[in-house]
Amino acid sequence: MHPDVSLQTYTGGVDCLRRRVVSHCRSFLILIFSHPFPESGPCSSAGISLTGTSGNFSSPNYPLNYPNSKTCRWKISVPEGYRVKLTFDSFQLETCIVPSVCTCDYVRIRDGNDQNSDELETFCGSNTPLPVLSSRRFMWVEFHADSNNNEEGFRASYTAVGKLFSFHINCVPKSCLS
Repeated sequence: MHPDVSLQTYTGGVDCLRRRVVSHCRSFLILIFSHPFPESGPCSSAGISLTGTSGNFSSPNYPLNYPNSKTCRWKISVPEGYRVKLTFDSFQLETCIVPSVCTCDYVRIRDGNDQNSDELETFCGSNTPLPVLSSRRFMWVEFHADSNNNEEGFRASYTAVGKLFSFHINCVPKSCLS
């Protein structure tokens, strides 16, 4: 049986105790789930598009263990003029032999809309990362599980933050310097 499921058997109940009619009392089985069913969203190596001012996503099968040999990518887009703030609500990946390099299961975050954008962070292990902030309105997130150990995975949420302001000053050369 899975460790998140407990099995309990009850015989009779309050009604049987009051009436003391043992012949009419029956045993019944109750399954109690301490975790909800997996809330896994879509997973695609080509990339799932997430849009809007907020949302969340998770590794496959979360909160149950993710499968081995799996790659999922998400492209997060918030409205023009905002930046993406990514927060990990839960984070439990395989601990790599050299944790600072993340050579096993990892989550890689890029500052842009594709896998060629500048890398912001790469995370592995069991320490929940601090929030990550993009420089513009796009963020690329990649989860990769190798063929060895697997763990619970992660659940993350994103929000649009800090509307970017831009302004233009019209100056005649050298007149703006004084």
